[in-house]
Amino acid sequence: MKVPSIEVLRKKTKKKYNDDSRYDTLLRKISIYITWAFLHTTITANQVTILSAIIGVIGSFFFLASDPIYWIIGFLFLQLFRLLDVVDGEVARSRGTESEFGEYLDTLLHPIIDFFIFSCIAFGLYFIYNNLFVLGLGLLVAFSKIGFSRIKIKKSSNESKKNDNIVVKVSSEIGSYFQFVIIPSILDLILNSSYFRLLFVIISGIFFPLIFIWRLYNFLKFRSKQK
Repeated sequence: MKVPSIEVLRKKTKKKYNDDSRYDTLLRKISIYITWAFLHTTITANQVTILSAIIGVIGSFFFLASDPIYWIIGFLFLQLFRLLDVVDGEVARSRGTESEFGEYLDTLLHPIIDFFIFSCIAFGLYFIYNNLFVLGLGLLVAFSKIGFSRIKIKKSSNESKKNDNIVVKVSSEIGSYFQFVIIPSILDLILNSSYFRLLFVIISGIFFPLIFIWRLYNFLKFRSKQK
C-alpha cells in the first residue's frame, strides 16, 4: 500500500470531533511526520500505543530524583509519550484500523500513565522534604487524574457537543497544564532549589481535584438529560 503525501495524510487522519488542547494541536504539526514514517513499516497503531506507554513509564522514573536536571529529562520523555499518543490514532485512521479494542487500550493506559507520572512526582518531592503532606497532596492529584481521564462525555449529536463544549475545552487544556512542569524545574535548576517544583504540586493539588469535581458534576448532569 502506497503511503500518501503529508498533506493528504493530514486530511485523512483529521479527527471527526476535535477536542484537542492547544498543545495537542501543536503536536499534530509534528506527529504527522512520525505517522508518515511509521506507515512505511508494519508497526500497528496498538503497538504505537504500547510503545508510548513504555516511554511514559520510563520518563516518570526521572521525577523520583531530587536533581531538577532529571525532571527536565523526564519532561522530555513525557513529550515523546504525548507525541506518540497522538501518532497511534493517526496511524489507525490512516490505515482504517480503528477498533473498539484500540480505543479501550488507549483509554486504559492513558490514565494509568497519568497516575504513574504524578505518583512519581509526589514521591520525588517526598524524598526531598520527607513530608507526608506533600506526598498526600501529590497522590491526590494522581488519583484525581485517573478519575478525570475516565469520565467520557459522548459527542453523538450537535446538541451534546454544544452542551459540553465548555467542559471539553477546559478539560482538554488540563492535560497541557502538565507541560508547565518544565518551568519550575528550570527555575530550581538555576536557583539550586526545589521550591518551585513544590509550588507546582501544591497548585496541582488544588487545581486538579476541583476541575475533576466540576467535570463530574457536568457529566452527571449530561447523563441525566439523556435518560
